Amino acid sequence: MPNSTKSLQHPRLNEAVISKFLHLHGTSTVKAAKDYLAKALGVSRSQKNEWARKILAASGLPAGRAAGGDLPPGAPATETYDVEVHECKAKTLEEVVELCGVDTDKWEPRGFSVRGGKTGFGWNARFSKKVEPAKQEIIEDLKNDLKQYSPKVAAIKRSVNPASDCVLEICIFDAHLGKHSWRIESGDDYDLKISKRVYMEALNDLVSKAKATGVKFGKVLFPIGNDYLTCDNSNLTTTMLTPQSVDGRFPKVYKEGRELLVEAINILKQIAPVDVVVCVGNHEVNSMFHLGDALECWFHADENVSIDNRPTPRKYCRYGQNLICYTHGDKIDHKKLPMLAAIESKDWSECRFREWHVGHLHHSRVTEVNGIRTRIIPSITGSDEYHNSHGYVGAIRTSEAFIFHPENGLHSILYSTPIK
Repeated sequence: MPNSTKSLQHPRLNEAVISKFLHLHGTSTVKAAKDYLAKALGVSRSQKNEWARKILAASGLPAGRAAGGDLPPGAPATETYDVEVHECKAKTLEEVVELCGVDTDKWEPRGFSVRGGKTGFGWNARFSKKVEPAKQEIIEDLKNDLKQYSPKVAAIKRSVNPASDCVLEICIFDAHLGKHSWRIESGDDYDLKISKRVYMEALNDLVSKAKATGVKFGKVLFPIGNDYLTCDNSNLTTTMLTPQSVDGRFPKVYKEGRELLVEAINILKQIAPVDVVVCVGNHEVNSMFHLGDALECWFHADENVSIDNRPTPRKYCRYGQNLICYTHGDKIDHKKLPMLAAIESKDWSECRFREWHVGHLHHSRVTEVNGIRTRIIPSITGSDEYHNSHGYVGAIRTSEAFIFHPENGLHSILYSTPIK
């Protein structure tokens, strides 16, 4: 029992009861903690409230549950946080904020309810996270750029024959833009500058090789995402809060990542109309959706570009007899993908050629079941300390492009390997 609670005298109060009460108070609801205390001590409602206040005061804890940076260990990280206080002396929301130790630099009130009791007031208040300065910086930067780029862009005049013009698919997966690794530690040098250079070299190389085939293209298919960014927030973690080694602040990585995709799309639309398919990875679920939204805003008046930013984990694109399916590949057994496509895609039965293109694993592999191919697209990123220490090394850094004939299926595959 803590020294500060030794003065608490009750025949049924001991270290185990206090420990469990404090645990419930920190991880469950205040009501659940007090109900446990009443049962453990065999006291009335008014007495349980008084004993709860005594134990919390003796332990140096506030009477209500804290918010913000004071979340109890194991509590979920959410955009909102509820504070519960049962029968305290606080008469205003400001007093509740002070009582519960709410960090007002991080949280702001969004609503509350109050009720009277025999010994005080009961409060339920909801707080939401304030907009991070970094996010606000991104928003303002995007607005300023969009103001300078708002003219309507007419479709480029081309002669198109849907029966014979092929589709060019550019696959530059798992770029991990902004990842920071050091050759001596991980085997590769990689940072924001290098990742941008490698990305554009891959795109230009694949475009050059595609043009050299002499094939006429009626459409360019450009899947983006699949861990395009290496982190998802200003804390430099993935969506699931795994810390990452990042070259610079998140707003800088996001901004330069957006500019890079705009440049890439503008290059591709000179070949043929571009269908951009946003497929989020496990590193950047939120930021990649925001990037897709930014691209929708950027190209909303450009008749040469379409953006598919629907928040769905699997997407299907049909071109003639070809059905090309996308998912990142981190959440589902690849053996289930053919059946999922048959269930989810209305074009499944009308296409002769069906392929899944997935990322995540950073290496190349093709499996075929009953004529349905699943391709794992390799990565262009270098190894970092995590991959090196776990032995995930040796994969050939590659990007790929596929040419599909509308009636005859896969025409050719092109490869590009980064220059170190």
